[in-house]
Amino acid sequence: WNTAADGSGTTYSGGATYVFTGDQTLYAQWTPDVYVVTYSASGGTVSPATSSYTYATTGLTLPTPTNTGYIFSGWFTSASGGTLVGLAGASFTPGSSVTLYAQWTRVSSDTLTFNANGGSGSVASITGAHGSTITLPGQTGLLKAGFVLAHWNTAAKGTGTSYAAGQVLTLSGSSTLYAQWTGHVPAVLFGAVGTFSRNSSSLSNKLKSQVKRLALTIEAKKYHTVTLYGYTATTGLRSLNFSLSRARATVVANYLRTQLRLLKVKGVTIRSAGEGSVASGSSAAFSRVEVFVV
Repeated sequence: WNTAADGSGTTYSGGATYVFTGDQTLYAQWTPDVYVVTYSASGGTVSPATSSYTYATTGLTLPTPTNTGYIFSGWFTSASGGTLVGLAGASFTPGSSVTLYAQWTRVSSDTLTFNANGGSGSVASITGAHGSTITLPGQTGLLKAGFVLAHWNTAAKGTGTSYAAGQVLTLSGSSTLYAQWTGHVPAVLFGAVGTFSRNSSSLSNKLKSQVKRLALTIEAKKYHTVTLYGYTATTGLRSLNFSLSRARATVVANYLRTQLRLLKVKGVTIRSAGEGSVASGSSAAFSRVEVFVV
């Protein structure tokens, strides 16, 4: 209590003894309530875990919780059911101290299975959260004598949607992709161009000499189809393994075309593809481009 409405006079606590010396009006002085909002992440994590709200001030901003494998559905008045108070980032003005509960929706996962479709060997299936992205594998692990992997398709006969090896794909449901093969004459492993420097796709003088010898052999043996498969020692990053191995195969293919033009050799088809790392091998010897000829 105070002798002045604005609190500038003499203050008396509630319950204090007051000695009357004349008529006096005492004015109530008020302090706004402070409410505590507690956030229960319900199996996830959240920061802050509590917030304080002073009555009649700007509302609180609801925090963003995380929970691996789940999508946040909102803050509710109870752990299950209850009333939705708001989503992460929404403004909330409590009327008393309260506990808010995070509710979650489990993220579904999709599995992509690969069918050799007449070839032998196998490629491990890939499982990921719905809506996440994956990189499609190449031919590594698969074999079909006289054929090379052209692409993947949602239909065994190739009448569905096609995807290139190494393409980044968004998972939108579990499905099977079928290998689509091209070629009909058995290809022969000629050898390899390597070894490339770590994380490099540049051709050193030594590597250029290897490609020049390959061009001379193609001229002499009258090979008409050359398929180049790039590989790399693992970099620890799957996407980099594929991009680096693909770049190596491409640079060898381009330099080989140049050498064949200098030799005036025509009619040679040159294909290239990146196969990523070799069974997660770390040896520098894996940084190479394998050469198949027909």
